[in-house]
Amino acid sequence: QVVGGELQTILHLSNARETSDYKVWIYTESPWQQYNTATSVITEGDTLVLPPDIRKLFYGCYYLETIDTTKWDTQYAERMGYMFYGCGNLSLIQGISNWDMINTYDLQHMFENCSSLKTLNLTGWDLFRGTSISPWGYASALAMFKNSPIEDLRIGPNTFNNVEDTREMFMQMNVPKLDLSSWVPKHFEYYKDMFSGNTILKKIYVNKEPGAGRWISN
Repeated sequence: QVVGGELQTILHLSNARETSDYKVWIYTESPWQQYNTATSVITEGDTLVLPPDIRKLFYGCYYLETIDTTKWDTQYAERMGYMFYGCGNLSLIQGISNWDMINTYDLQHMFENCSSLKTLNLTGWDLFRGTSISPWGYASALAMFKNSPIEDLRIGPNTFNNVEDTREMFMQMNVPKLDLSSWVPKHFEYYKDMFSGNTILKKIYVNKEPGAGRWISN
């Protein structure tokens, strides 16, 4: 639902009907691209239940500055690839740390080219431990943060559970340091160019505790 006229700057999201059945949420690729001049997103009603495939949800919404996701229910979401791709003015995603990521396995290019996003808290994520079936057999974070200078990236021990594809994950972020010390990687299958192109990156903090040996072996 979009409220307002040609110069509308606030995008209002709501369920298709007043029901908890996520199947009524009819999704089309890049649904808000026609309103790409919007600067903020708010959610109406009690809860917005998101469907399994929300790839490119805000793709190319360059002028978007803030998104309030505190009323979102993401427990059914499986694919989030390119979700915020190219949101060059996006600086705040409220409530993202509390997303239920139980069935999510696709994080590919999710925050790529978010050049104004300086802080991102993902500590509450517990990724891909539900009943969803990944076509790859694992979770992928391919180019997830590529070309996005997130200076304060916060992750927890379960944020990237079952992620085996980390190719280009932190590529060209161009931040002076990355704190990945809370991450205990279980298995990396693909990790080419994971940190490449970071011309000013001086320090990467990793977990050295038992069970975090993937950092050392890779």
